[in-house]
Amino acid sequence: MSQYRSLIEKQANLSEIEETRRVREESNANFKTIIEGQDYLRRQAVYNWLRPASVESDQDYFTEIRTEYPHTGRWLLEHEKFKLWFDPQFPAIPPLLWLNGIPGAGKFVCHTYE
Repeated sequence: MSQYRSLIEKQANLSEIEETRRVREESNANFKTIIEGQDYLRRQAVYNWLRPASVESDQDYFTEIRTEYPHTGRWLLEHEKFKLWFDPQFPAIPPLLWLNGIPGAGKFVCHTYE
């Protein structure tokens, strides 16, 4: 009887060990899946940061912004110093204009006269 008891205890221990091993393998597989997903997201973020700009989509995006805020930047085009600086008589010479100001001041989106 004690031999059977010993065998039953050993079998229970083996089944527990097998269950523990199975749970550990599942946990490792889940962990590996999570890590691979995080690595993929990091690679995508770096790729998006490094890839060249899409001229077509950027143009569509900025055109949409300009239609939402049609008078943004008009102050610059109407400013006397700008009018003195910009001379349409010499269109072949590309003029350089450096604007600085606080964020949201309207430097980026500038609507031109048509």
